[in-house]
Amino acid sequence: TYIRNHQCWSYLAAVLDLGAKEIVGWALSKTPDAQLATLALKNAIKRKQPITSNLLVHSDQGTQYTSNMFDVYCNQLKITRSMSRRGNCWDNAV
Repeated sequence: TYIRNHQCWSYLAAVLDLGAKEIVGWALSKTPDAQLATLALKNAIKRKQPITSNLLVHSDQGTQYTSNMFDVYCNQLKITRSMSRRGNCWDNAV
């Protein structure tokens, strides 16, 4: 999401644990890019220390989540990825 501050926009990426219904990781940046999405996921993993091969990360098809950087990071940790169908907001109803 984006947040207006006094000088510019800031972008917040959050990782939601659907089982616990809580935000488990986040990152804030001046740009909404793949690095922001990767940092939010890294923050969640650092804080919760899960077995990453048991994780499922669901996202939309934004460039942040389809980027090579995010893909490589998830593959290194054996994280399963799930994406919404293009243009279907109901896939992200949570």
